[in-house]
Amino acid sequence: MVASQSYGLRNQDALPFFAKLTPMKKRPLGRLNPVTECGLGCWQLGGGWGRPWDDAIAQQILGASYAHGVRFFDTADVYGNGASEQSVGRFRATHPDIVAATKLGRTGELFPDKYTEEGLRTATERSRRLARASRRWGRACCAWSRRG
Repeated sequence: MVASQSYGLRNQDALPFFAKLTPMKKRPLGRLNPVTECGLGCWQLGGGWGRPWDDAIAQQILGASYAHGVRFFDTADVYGNGASEQSVGRFRATHPDIVAATKLGRTGELFPDKYTEEGLRTATERSRRLARASRRWGRACCAWSRRG
C-alpha cells in the first residue's frame, strides 16, 4: 500500500492536479543553498498516536513529496524519539539535494531545565548521527522559560 492510499487517494487520482503545478519556488535560508518555499513537516514519519514507526511508509511519503518538488524537510528529536530523523537521513542518502532541519531540546534529556552548552552539543550530535548528516545539519533549539 502506498502512503496516499491510507487517506483514500490513489496516486493516479493526484497526477492530473500535480501535472498542472509550476515548479516549486525557492528562497535562501541563511547560508544554505536555497530551499523550496514548501517543505514537509516530518512529525508523522516518527510514528505515534498508537501507530508504530514504519520506515517503508516514511520513505514513500518522502519520495512523493520529492517527486512533486519538495526539497526542504523539517523534523525534530522528539518525533518518534529520533525515528523521523532516521527516515529523513535514509532518504537523504539517495537524495543529496534535499535540505533537512531538525529541532531539538524537548527530550527529557534537556527539557525542561537542562539546557547547557554540553547538553545542546550532545543533542545535536545525536540528531546528526541519526540523520547521517554532515556539519551543515540545520537545527533549532525549542526552549522557553517556565516562568511567566
